[in-house]
Amino acid sequence: MKLKNLLLVIVSIVTLCAIAACTHQSGGAPVVSASPARGQADVLTPKFSTPVTQEEIRSAYYKYSAPSVVKALRENNATNWDMIMDKVSAGDADWIFAAAVYILPGTDAGTTTDVIVSLAYGLPDNPEAVLSLELGPHISIPPPSVH
Repeated sequence: MKLKNLLLVIVSIVTLCAIAACTHQSGGAPVVSASPARGQADVLTPKFSTPVTQEEIRSAYYKYSAPSVVKALRENNATNWDMIMDKVSAGDADWIFAAAVYILPGTDAGTTTDVIVSLAYGLPDNPEAVLSLELGPHISIPPPSVH
């Protein structure tokens, strides 16, 4: 149990550092997807089936904007959002990838926390999927110093 808690803390810290670095590099503005319909993000919102599929999320990510995808997933008592967070928490590799690539770029403070905590819970069940997520070229974890 101590190892699981330690892993939760580590993945949360690394993820928060990655988000902070992205925000810093963009001059303080939140980093969002560069999807084609970006200028219409507040006007158009995708419609998802319940339960939503990864293909629907991927398609909406490119057709609309990442924030509009998150907004649509949170609608209808957040049934789709909760299902996705449960799948990520359970270590489902496909949903971990979908959450990191198509959902996380459109999150705000609260929904970012949901994704990060779900990834932390998914880490013990599928460390390969969680740890394989790329933090970006601007993030590097230095090797431990040798004395």
